[in-house]
Amino acid sequence: MAGIAVIAAVMSVHTGMRPWQKGVWFLLIGAFLATELRAISKDRIDSAAQFATDRQKQDEAFQGVRSAQDKDLSVSVGSFTTAIAGIQSTLKAANKTLLQTQPHAAIRLDRLEFAGTPPATLKPDMEYNFNLSYVNAGTVAATDLKILGKIYPATADDLGAQKELERQFEDAWRTDANLTAAPMIPSSPLFSTIPRTFSAEELEHSGPTWTFYALIRFEYSDETGRWRTDACQAFQRESSGTIDTNLTHPCGTFQRFRYPVAKKKK
Repeated sequence: MAGIAVIAAVMSVHTGMRPWQKGVWFLLIGAFLATELRAISKDRIDSAAQFATDRQKQDEAFQGVRSAQDKDLSVSVGSFTTAIAGIQSTLKAANKTLLQTQPHAAIRLDRLEFAGTPPATLKPDMEYNFNLSYVNAGTVAATDLKILGKIYPATADDLGAQKELERQFEDAWRTDANLTAAPMIPSSPLFSTIPRTFSAEELEHSGPTWTFYALIRFEYSDETGRWRTDACQAFQRESSGTIDTNLTHPCGTFQRFRYPVAKKKK
């Protein structure tokens, strides 16, 4: 641009120029202008290239910083997750301990026996009574108490037969009328009587390997929630082929002590 300005200044003070001289001056101006434009264009290209190079370096540097931040964040999140898991485990253990130590009701089966003198033989269509004794082993009263007990004849010490009786009991729990009892205070034993009439068909299938099974469920409430206790007892079968009505033992299934009752969905 400075060269063009000088030529223009010279032309302005140089008078009486001939046409060919003016042409020469215009050629010079044109040459300088072309050179200047080429320089401007090259400068722009160089600037753009430098800008792209600088931008790439900045992106690479930023990517490195971002990768480091992501790594740090990942480590932080992992540590935080581990810490939260530890806190949850601690809270769960503390809550379990609290529930165990908090005053609560806990009903358990104490004894099962024939009411009166056990019969030597069973007759169909005759009512027999079984007494079940139970106690609140907790420290507070059990309220809204419901009890259901069922007596079943089945093969002695047969886990498959016991599981089938458990299925029958669950059906009965949904359909039969449960016994509702008054609030049960701690350490005060109570008993209920379960009447049972056996059909001829039931007694027909009985033999030297069968016994009586009693399945009982207690459902009750205390300040900590709604709870159940399930118990299954069977009269001992002697090798002589008789049933010892004074000796019972637990079944291999339907044995759960004080477990929470799931709330019904609304």
